[in-house]
Amino acid sequence: MISFICLLSIVAGHASSSPNGPAEGLVREGLSADETVSAYYRSDYKYNDSIKGWYKVHEIPTSWLDARKRCSLEESILMSPVDEGHAAVMTQETAKPQIRMAFTGISSFLSPGLFVSYEGIPLQKPDHTWSDGQPKVLNRNKEAACIAIEKTGQLTIINCSAILPFLCFKQYKRLEAADCGSAPGYEYEVSADKCYRVYVTPKKWSDALAACAADRGQLAVVSGEAEADVVEGYFKNKDVYDLWGDTLLVGVHSLYEKAEWLTVHGQS
Repeated sequence: MISFICLLSIVAGHASSSPNGPAEGLVREGLSADETVSAYYRSDYKYNDSIKGWYKVHEIPTSWLDARKRCSLEESILMSPVDEGHAAVMTQETAKPQIRMAFTGISSFLSPGLFVSYEGIPLQKPDHTWSDGQPKVLNRNKEAACIAIEKTGQLTIINCSAILPFLCFKQYKRLEAADCGSAPGYEYEVSADKCYRVYVTPKKWSDALAACAADRGQLAVVSGEAEADVVEGYFKNKDVYDLWGDTLLVGVHSLYEKAEWLTVHGQS
């Protein structure tokens, strides 16, 4: 596994953050207060004042662990009905025909039989109701179990390996305006007129691709002298970026055909 570099797909120079929070800052003509604040984090996340944060519905189902990983890549957490506001939003989204049931961030992964949210809030604390026949013991081997929310807002214990949609949540905090918008960790390189981020933690190529995609970016492709200079600059300052070795993964692969090298854009 190797460290890697991402190229952000948004246009540099168009900052999209609020310096003062939901009630202040840039007001965009024709947008409601919630819609205005939504633009300050990510375009695929929606701000809701009742939960003091942004959320995103992932309609494509996956397992609980993969859902947790996906939210983490987006620098958010698996959403849980930890209070009335969160429960209302989750019930509203789960009631949609394409959802019907979704994972919450509540599981017993940390300790068998102890259900806590991803934030560490025990299941006993938030008010909740169980669906018919719940709660139930899934197995006698004390394996981890997960909590899902149904379209009625009721909770059900389910195998963590089940495949369900899920919601990610990002708690509100002041987001500073920057050349690369509110995307954390990215730096604007004037010479290339693009935003880059070096991920120091090594990953295999497919996971690196997924991490960049979660940023709404892509694995960087060195397509010219300016970009080559940018990458070279990271190596020259590898002590600053805590880089190990002299290798970075980029957006080039030969996964379709051996010895046929293509960029992530499908170019040879």
